[in-house]
Amino acid sequence: MFKSFLGRWTRRRRARSSEPSVSGDFRAKLQAAVEAESRHEQTGDDTTLSGAIDAWERVVSDPAFRQLQDEVSIGVLNQLALLRFDRHGSGGRQDDAEAAIRYWRAALDQASPTWEDRWGLLGNALPEVLAYRRCSWH
Repeated sequence: MFKSFLGRWTRRRRARSSEPSVSGDFRAKLQAAVEAESRHEQTGDDTTLSGAIDAWERVVSDPAFRQLQDEVSIGVLNQLALLRFDRHGSGGRQDDAEAAIRYWRAALDQASPTWEDRWGLLGNALPEVLAYRRCSWH
């Protein structure tokens, strides 16, 4: 799923020579995250889910992450939030739910109010956040 998005971003980035380039190390982290998520999609087990989360968090914590276009960084933050909520659902770890909410909030803060995919991002986040909040209020 995210692999095709990353491919489109890479092609657009090559076409724009004025944008700052990302290091080979950062590109390797992106590729490792895509591969880790792909392994999780194939196996569906908790170990590969944790591996995918760890890989995406290495991407987000890299200083080069701030150089990405908003569309890409929002996509990464959204994907990481979805993975964190998946792990919260399978293991009930509260820190995963709270981290997912923080990632979605960061993605929404980055998104322009007129950004066409903002509603899709909200559509991902709101049902999960509301369900989590209802459970944590009891």
